[in-house]
Amino acid sequence: MAGHEKHTHPPPAVRPRRCDCEHHHLDQHSWHCCLDPLPDSAATANYCLDCRTTCTEPFTDYVPDTYQHVLYRADMATGGLEDFEPSRLALLRKRAGMTRADIAVRCRVTLSTVRSWEVGRSIPSEANAVRVAEILDIHPADLTNTPRNQPTLKQLRQWRGLRGEDAANTAGIGTTPLYSAETYISPIPDHIRTSLAAAYGVTEKQITAAWRRGRKRRFGDIT
Repeated sequence: MAGHEKHTHPPPAVRPRRCDCEHHHLDQHSWHCCLDPLPDSAATANYCLDCRTTCTEPFTDYVPDTYQHVLYRADMATGGLEDFEPSRLALLRKRAGMTRADIAVRCRVTLSTVRSWEVGRSIPSEANAVRVAEILDIHPADLTNTPRNQPTLKQLRQWRGLRGEDAANTAGIGTTPLYSAETYISPIPDHIRTSLAAAYGVTEKQITAAWRRGRKRRFGDIT
């Protein structure tokens, strides 16, 4: 993917449908897409300048013979909603008397995106999860298998609809120490714990407890 050259789109008559992220406010996703012609192999494709944003859904419904999608893993530091449970979203939506289209319109995403969430093909971002929770009048935790009173450190952030960059800015720290804390490998330094507690509106004890839950979830019971 190095050496990005100017890319050429296929003629309008045969051009595949455009990346959803060009038309909707999708926040945090997992894949980059490329719609460039592949004369030899995927390795020779130019990076699509129109698709510098990310998109969760591979577009397999219509790809002309001379064009392919090249998908590669993007930075997954923030990822989607942790412990997301697709069946809960479907159940709560139906209980609220809403259709997938209702959710899509209110979240400003495509119908296929909502469908992907409900069948477990993709995971909503922090911001989209909070939007869905507001629409359904529930807590973001209700979209997960995690009880509201037992969040991990990452969930404390996500349930507030905060991306890593936003949380770091609010806390007055860099993204590196924030993401480091969310790996649950090393204990959180005192000043980082204090800053995160203030940013999330919780106590330092709650930050420590959330970190311990995240560590246990990731590594199991260790001493």
